[in-house]
Amino acid sequence: MSVPKEYNVIGGLIGLGPDIMLEILTEMLNKLDLQQLIGTLLSPLNSPCLQDLMIDFNVFYHRKENTNDCSIIFNPLICRGIVRLDILNIRDLIGVGIIDESICYGRNQSPSQSDWDKALGKILHNKDICRYQIESFSSNDRIGMELNMNYCPRTLTFFKNDIEQKIFITNLPASLRFWALLWKQGSTFKFPNFAYLLKPTAKHEESQICEW
Repeated sequence: MSVPKEYNVIGGLIGLGPDIMLEILTEMLNKLDLQQLIGTLLSPLNSPCLQDLMIDFNVFYHRKENTNDCSIIFNPLICRGIVRLDILNIRDLIGVGIIDESICYGRNQSPSQSDWDKALGKILHNKDICRYQIESFSSNDRIGMELNMNYCPRTLTFFKNDIEQKIFITNLPASLRFWALLWKQGSTFKFPNFAYLLKPTAKHEESQICEW
């Protein structure tokens, strides 16, 4: 991995902010290396719901002892940049989305039970008109969410198996986290990709707009 000397990076890139990391990325010979490094930084926010899960790096599995709702909120808190998270539905993933930084969930609590207006996903929005513009997903489908926090208004775009969905969400809060929901025994998902992007991939051609 090649790193520009003017940054005086000692001991690796962990700890650098995303903006500096992206500047370094533009000068690196192997850009995939840094994307993979950033991907290791996604982690679940500490919560009682983790008691109902088995976690193996990037695979999340609902234990078979109960059917508690597991609303898993992920760090890092995203305040800037263009960020893409892909979630692979291995079995019975209920929903995905983004959430305002002020919200956290307890054990056996779903986004629909508290502050639903501050959570977005499943894939649906809190306004009914948005529910019919995004395809449902099933096992082995890959759901992508691309957050663009660099432009005003800030936007979220959904993808299904790398196909952009005909809707995007605008006027997002300044700080957000991703979340995912499991509740069935043995339900499982993994995140194969989490990366800061140099530029957005969303086109928003003939797409419906929904307000946060």
